Amino acid sequence: MKALSFVPSLLVLALAGCGQQSSETASSLPESSPPAPVETVGPAATPVAAAPKSGEQVYNEVCQACHAAGVANAPKAGEPGGWAK
Repeated sequence: MKALSFVPSLLVLALAGCGQQSSETASSLPESSPPAPVETVGPAATPVAAAPKSGEQVYNEVCQACHAAGVANAPKAGEPGGWAK
């Protein structure tokens, strides 16, 4: 559990950058006109569903970052002892 003690601190730091602008900063910005309307030609594009990814693709894109190096005590790939409770 000690390895996960830094997670709340990381969350606080990550969310601190998401706050609203202070009134001093917002008031010092010049006023701007609203954005110009965008003309569309033809019907709106219909989103196309992507094909499902394989397990290997998901692991390589998402999981490998932690499991290859054992970040935050993540069990390393290929080491059977790390996956058992």
